[in-house]
Amino acid sequence: MDEYKHKKEELMNLLVQHSNADMDDEFQLANELLTLGEAHKDTHAIAFAHTFLADYHLMIREHEACLKHLHIALNLGEEYHYTDLLLRNYTIAGLYYNSHFDEVNAIQNLLNAYNLAENEKDLHQKMVVLNNIATMFFQKEDYQEALYYIKMAYQTFLDKKATIMTHADLLVILNLIQLEIFNEHLDKAIKRYQEYAAKLVSFKASPLSTHVIRLCELYLANASKRVDSVKRIADYFSESNLHKHKNRTYYFTFYCDIFAILLQIKDQERAEKYLQYMGEMCLEDDVEQQLQLHRNWIRYAECFHLENVLINSYKQYYMLQKLVEDMTNKTKSESMKEKIKMNQIMKERDRFRNEKNQLEAQIKIDGLTRLFNRSYFNSLVCAMHKNPHVSTIGIVVADVDYFKEFNDYYGHHMGDKLLQNVARCMDENGDSRFFAARFGGDEFITLCVNITKEDICEYLDHIYAELDQIGMEHKMNKAAEKATISCGFTIFQNDDLFRYEDALTMADAALYKAKSAGKNQYKQY
Repeated sequence: MDEYKHKKEELMNLLVQHSNADMDDEFQLANELLTLGEAHKDTHAIAFAHTFLADYHLMIREHEACLKHLHIALNLGEEYHYTDLLLRNYTIAGLYYNSHFDEVNAIQNLLNAYNLAENEKDLHQKMVVLNNIATMFFQKEDYQEALYYIKMAYQTFLDKKATIMTHADLLVILNLIQLEIFNEHLDKAIKRYQEYAAKLVSFKASPLSTHVIRLCELYLANASKRVDSVKRIADYFSESNLHKHKNRTYYFTFYCDIFAILLQIKDQERAEKYLQYMGEMCLEDDVEQQLQLHRNWIRYAECFHLENVLINSYKQYYMLQKLVEDMTNKTKSESMKEKIKMNQIMKERDRFRNEKNQLEAQIKIDGLTRLFNRSYFNSLVCAMHKNPHVSTIGIVVADVDYFKEFNDYYGHHMGDKLLQNVARCMDENGDSRFFAARFGGDEFITLCVNITKEDICEYLDHIYAELDQIGMEHKMNKAAEKATISCGFTIFQNDDLFRYEDALTMADAALYKAKSAGKNQYKQY
């Protein structure tokens, strides 16, 4: 028995060490422990093995297998009160549901893990859960909320009174640095990195941990506008062939982060290379990553004005509806059929129907500004032209004054914030006569229906007043000390003579007149 106990503990310790890093070893060790536990009828060993098999399949994005092992591990953990395993399994369940667009169940499972960690005074698992909650908010681009939770995770790390000992410790520190950058606290991020630099160098890291450190260096290089360093680190990841690694969860996220930075520095060749890598990593039935991949293709096409690529990317978006339906059938394994009652199955069907509707809505929306995108705007103009109840159509075009200079001076993150502010000013939510869209880059466009010249002037005056009240500093703006826009507009009767292309040309000509007159103003054609 002592020999068995020694072997069991050895396998469990190795599993913890290899988790998420060496995927082949994690899989082999878990199966070895499972065979050993079943031979000795040791439910703890069996539950431990299923926990890490669930973790393994989650990381390689095999969701059906993950759910099967998670179901067994949770049942054993709850039946025999294996608190240490329930902590892990609630966390895995949270990540699983998050990957299936079910944020409610995801947060509920993570909170179960958090409460259990507090009750057990397990600071390490408490830190892990807080880091995962922060990551969820980061994925939703709620950087302030993400920073709140990562600060809680970091405080828990400090409460442990330990140096960087585990990969989870490393993630918390580097995620904190990354979120400080996203929340425009670059000085804090640099200072924090310098504080831990020596420990990071000496940290006996797995390849995964090394890659996490390099990714943090990439964010710092980009925030500090060291373009050569950004390209060098991007090439380092490219040469590392991470897209061939089994851990699709971690490394796909890495590639998305690198790709976003390459778009910011307008490096088309490298950006396209990373799109290809992400395509190689995506499993055909992985809706979450397929969705992210096609979003990235759309952003790429918009960034480099590739209309054909943009159209194809939108088509791929629609195809995801079929993938969602397939996922509904494939991922509901036998274990769930045994556990979930019929009314809960009906709720699941309703949820996926809602998700399809959300996917359709997302295709219409620009990811950064939340306005309509160019493709949907063009369709909207066509629909309004055919609408017999629309008597007049106006087109307003706008772009940000000295936007390139703003980006060069303040950085792309602030450039994105400026675009979001302009979008917010142009989006007349309370007036159904105005439909604003992002046309691409720093260009915006508004469709105005059943309006007069006075209505459009009132709309534009409101935009200029709102933008002036926001008052974003723009030292490179020769028209004002704040961020400003220039606009041009035209109005047509909605009859057989109306041509969208002609209206757009005239509105552009009026915009050119506004720019030639000194910017920060609007003109009519």
